[in-house]
Amino acid sequence: MLRILRNTMIGLALPGMLLAQQAEVPSVTLFNSGRVLVRRTIPVAVPNGTSTLPLALGLFDPASLMVLEPGVRLQRVTFDGAVSEEAMMRRNLGQELTLLVAGTPPTTIRATLLALQPERWLVNGAVVYARPGQIRWEPSKIPIRALSDVTVTSDRVRSGLKLLYGTSGASWGVGYQLILGNAGRIEGNASIMNGGLDLADAEVQLLAGEIGQPMNSPRAMGEAQGGLIALSARASAKDFGMSESAAVGEARIYTLPGRVTFLPGTQMVLPLFEPTPARAERRYTVSGAMPYYGGFGQQEDEQEVPVAVAYRLERKLGTTFGDLPLPAGGMEVYEADKGGRLQLIGMGGIGHTAPGEELLVTT
Repeated sequence: MLRILRNTMIGLALPGMLLAQQAEVPSVTLFNSGRVLVRRTIPVAVPNGTSTLPLALGLFDPASLMVLEPGVRLQRVTFDGAVSEEAMMRRNLGQELTLLVAGTPPTTIRATLLALQPERWLVNGAVVYARPGQIRWEPSKIPIRALSDVTVTSDRVRSGLKLLYGTSGASWGVGYQLILGNAGRIEGNASIMNGGLDLADAEVQLLAGEIGQPMNSPRAMGEAQGGLIALSARASAKDFGMSESAAVGEARIYTLPGRVTFLPGTQMVLPLFEPTPARAERRYTVSGAMPYYGGFGQQEDEQEVPVAVAYRLERKLGTTFGDLPLPAGGMEVYEADKGGRLQLIGMGGIGHTAPGEELLVTT
């Protein structure tokens, strides 16, 4: 059964105002499988007609690139994921460059890069097969991210380009902590592991569900090497709360409030909502087995049977806890001992839970 989680409308906005706000904010959808979908507007001068634009999109899947700008048609994408000097030389074939020649004192010359493998340079009207010196790169020529040459045809001059593209290496998971007792509460966090995405102040959606795998899909992107890439968030604790959830196709999408900045370096844990008061009802269940045929066997002595422990949490609509849509994830159950120290007494999990639906955690 497919359960659709309904959105709750909060406030009103004029359509034009809403579109203008969405156009300025990059949006990122993170999949459990590690795939990432990016929607953003690149500030770049797009002339009328056909042009090739060097865009610093970083590592991505060129086959997934789409232009979302009405009146702009994508013609070709040339992607080079390397940012080494060799990659810079490939991009500057036929260009005149400045080289530093060793000597006393060192001197600089201008030479034209004609070809690679082997290198051929035009120096003072003659072609040489050895690099005549150390290349002195102008700072404006050094990209901070992997560059892509995107050829488009536009019906008019524009100052930006709306794009959608996919990358990989980022995934997410959810964990909850349930504290028992009269002052009980529940907390939830999303753990996001980023693998190469470098983007500031983005809206983040968490997509739960399997979407399948393309067959024979050309993928020219490199995988991020070593460690976790960073994540940084700019949002105060009071801003957190799972503000929106929806069902799209066979998947569910949860939108995090606030803005998130993806940076290289670390893994980040984001609160799904503020710690919320919650009272859990403890349940004990003894399971038995009825024979399919024949009579009941006779037991000479009493036997111990296993008892299952579960915790039920009521979630009424119109309450802070009841109005939260909750993604599936693991749950840890804590209870204070006689000394007031919280002790981990059980572990379980929950499925995707709609607002108003009760929780039953079996530990």
